[in-house]
Amino acid sequence: MRRIARPSLAVPTLAMLAGLSPAAAQTYSGAPLSPPELQKVIVDAVAGRMADAEAAVVSDLRPSKARSGHGYCGTVAAAAGAPKQPFHILVEEGADPAVLILPETGDPLGLPRADATRLLINLGCLP
Repeated sequence: MRRIARPSLAVPTLAMLAGLSPAAAQTYSGAPLSPPELQKVIVDAVAGRMADAEAAVVSDLRPSKARSGHGYCGTVAAAAGAPKQPFHILVEEGADPAVLILPETGDPLGLPRADATRLLINLGCLP
């Protein structure tokens, strides 16, 4: 059985994560999350995984079925009008956000596509 390693970096609070993020001008469309700082952390973390973080468009954030209650699903596009890619993110205090983006083709980094798809289905990010 394969184990998926979750990268982590100790960070004290969501507020610090938001302040440290290099990507700051991405676009978000959809219903806003509460608190707004959480939405900013998620958008910055997901956009930061894209080739051009400034042009990324994150949309449709919603809570996932993650048992911890700290998971969120959504879609991200490389730019306005580009195809949307589904993603899942875990945001927990004291840890770096863990992001899984399903690319249009090929495998996501470190995980076979079939496993990533099954994970996104189980988390409620894909039908």
